[in-house]
Amino acid sequence: MQRKKSTITIRLACLEDAEKISILCEQLGYSASEEDIKNRLLPLQEDDSHIIYVATLPNNFVVGWVHAHKYHLIMMSPQVLIFGLVVDINYRSNGIGRLLMQKIEEWTLINHCQTIRLRSNIIRKEAHRFYEKMGYKNTKHSLEFCKNLI
Repeated sequence: MQRKKSTITIRLACLEDAEKISILCEQLGYSASEEDIKNRLLPLQEDDSHIIYVATLPNNFVVGWVHAHKYHLIMMSPQVLIFGLVVDINYRSNGIGRLLMQKIEEWTLINHCQTIRLRSNIIRKEAHRFYEKMGYKNTKHSLEFCKNLI
């Protein structure tokens, strides 16, 4: 479905977006109910180091979201890490992802950071091409380790 970029609005996510954010999480391969999203969104909205934007159509229908976090490290200056970016499969290749990324880049500069980092699953070749077109460079290949404590 083709959409003009001018018909897309980028705004802060709100609780009313939880259902659609949940559906988009599924498209990324993460299961999260509407209630899960509401419970997670509330504390994130209150934390200035996190930002979540949604892309909406004129009828306020959410077609994408991006979540980023400003973090501090002892070994580097403050940076921003993108935790997730997704555009509804029916609205991809219309510039929506680019608009969301540009909004994060603006937020990054406003928050006195110079670097944005993100991780992308090795199987997401289309996403890799998208990030490269946006000027992002693959800086390393690494393994991620996880241990569930509960």
